[in-house]
Amino acid sequence: MEGMKKWKESEKGSITMFVLTAMLFMLMILGISYFGISNKATSQNHKIENIGKEYQNSNEEMEQVYRETLNQVSLTIEQAQNDSMFQKTENTQTMDPNGNRIQIPAGFKVTKDTTEVTKGIVIEDIEGNQFVWIPVGDIYTNREGTEKKTITLGRYHFASDGIPSEYTGNYQEENSDKSENLLKYGNKIAKEIERFKLSAKQNGGYYIGRYEAGDQTATISGVTNLEGIRERIVCKAQQVVYNHVTQPQASTLSQEMYENYRFTSDLMNSYAWDTAIAFIQEFSGDNQYANQKSIQSTLARTGEATNGTNKDVRCNIFDMAGNVYEYTTETGTSEYPCVARGDSYKGENDTTAERVLFGTLQSSDNLSFRPILYF
Repeated sequence: MEGMKKWKESEKGSITMFVLTAMLFMLMILGISYFGISNKATSQNHKIENIGKEYQNSNEEMEQVYRETLNQVSLTIEQAQNDSMFQKTENTQTMDPNGNRIQIPAGFKVTKDTTEVTKGIVIEDIEGNQFVWIPVGDIYTNREGTEKKTITLGRYHFASDGIPSEYTGNYQEENSDKSENLLKYGNKIAKEIERFKLSAKQNGGYYIGRYEAGDQTATISGVTNLEGIRERIVCKAQQVVYNHVTQPQASTLSQEMYENYRFTSDLMNSYAWDTAIAFIQEFSGDNQYANQKSIQSTLARTGEATNGTNKDVRCNIFDMAGNVYEYTTETGTSEYPCVARGDSYKGENDTTAERVLFGTLQSSDNLSFRPILYF
């Protein structure tokens, strides 16, 4: 019995040790599980914290971009319509309701014709000269920014259905070497065509005259002074068209319209004309404006050409299709180097996109021009 008792005592002790060992083993397992779970939870928490930080950083970056945009777009479109804009000596920037940016030259304000880029934003200076913004790049058409169309700066040929394709004809792009071009042909090319192209792309657009060039000094109804080049042009409605001018004279007048180091004025170039047609066809509802002919058979004042009650106006731009041919800085042939665009009231049966050649010294009552602005 003693042995049995001892065995039982020793068995009891063994059982106790076994139980204790088992309990310790269980505790270790629980501890390992706990720390494993705890570590996993901590890891998950770290992941969540990191995601939160990344989200916060992302939001902060988005906020920073938004703030930078707001800083760049220093004016609302309504503020840009205020007469105080005439006093500004620096170029400014605004944005239309769909988020499309608009550059505004120093000394200009936005008119109340429209606040939407797709309808043709109009600016004017203190003297009433007006220009229309031709957007380049992605143009948003709704306020959510989910719908857009793209206007690409280019020289185009327009098919009979109005669809544009890259121009591959023989007429030369504006030459970068003025002296060589003048020596060979006598016409004047763009002031700085590469700078114009870069500016249009970087700034999201450029301006063209809302009207053909006008002559405020004209004394003959419908005909400008025939005594030669006048001092200054205007770009306003109801003016006598500045005609009887040669292409080199038109270039000089356009470049000297504004002598402001904040922006540049120049004679219409081939990129500016063709891209304006592309813009008009995309947003005016007239997808064949490139093939439009002059709508009346008598010379009209600026913005006054009509066919009954209809005017030649698209996206707030008047008379690109007709009234008078308009000189550009594109180069034609050695014999007829001056390229004009559009049709004239004399019914030559040309169109908005037509390229018509003239000599360097050629001028008439159905030949005029249109200035452009860029930054």
